[in-house]
Amino acid sequence: MGFMISILLIFFLHPKVALSTCTSNPTSVNATAGDRSITFSWDAVTGTAPITYEFYSSVDPSNTQSALSATSYEIGNLTVGVLYQATVRVQANCGGGAQLSQPLTLLISANTIPATPELNVNSDDNTDINLVFTHEGEADTYVIVNSFFSGGSVSTSNNYYFVEGLEEGQTYTFEGYTVLNGVESQHVTYTHEVEEDLVWGMSPFLFALMWIIVIVLVVVIVVGVIVFCYWYKRRKANRELSRESTQNLADGDDASTADEKQAWEYKDPYQEAGYRLTETQRKRAFAIAAQKAALAS
Repeated sequence: MGFMISILLIFFLHPKVALSTCTSNPTSVNATAGDRSITFSWDAVTGTAPITYEFYSSVDPSNTQSALSATSYEIGNLTVGVLYQATVRVQANCGGGAQLSQPLTLLISANTIPATPELNVNSDDNTDINLVFTHEGEADTYVIVNSFFSGGSVSTSNNYYFVEGLEEGQTYTFEGYTVLNGVESQHVTYTHEVEEDLVWGMSPFLFALMWIIVIVLVVVIVVGVIVFCYWYKRRKANRELSRESTQNLADGDDASTADEKQAWEYKDPYQEAGYRLTETQRKRAFAIAAQKAALAS
């Protein structure tokens, strides 16, 4: 009896210590897919403060949280295109560890993170192309990014988009991605090089340059032929003139030679040797005189 009274006195005389209790347990754990991540969230627990939460997920078993103050936790660096089935356990700690709530363990599915698409073209008219997305699974929106577009990007609910009016000789790199439930897929790129119009397999500039070179060569050849013909004609005329002059001199020389022979017929040839030319010497002298006359003309 005395022992019971002592216990009651201690209880009433000492300051009262509030019992730490969790008046509710975690409920309604949800999973929301992000960009290569999943965010788990749950309803707040009521009870004695401070309240913290222990969190475990089979998505990343080594990443167990023991003192979360928030009612959500994000796990990142996940693989794109995977549907995660996660076992989740959430337990509240009320009053600094004095009492734990009942744990909540659920098997839940996160939203599918969009699979990485491929971006290509299925029609190419050089300056006009049709960009096409191919991918697994579903997508709500398709986005293409490039400074060519007004605002820098376009979005469509179709998995294709016509791009018109690209500039010749330019190279464009288009960046594309899909969106599902507000989550973006990994970004992919497609590079398109717009060729210049070709003439005989050449650009217009090279084609024009080729014709300029051809015309210059033709002009040079024509001028060369004209100059050669003029030179050859003058040379031929000079030769004819020289030949006629030589012939005339030779004809005159033959007549005078006969007279000379007649006049000198009875004279001693040795006496007149210093005053007479041989036939060869005469012809050479006549030829030299004719050439000089031709050059002078």
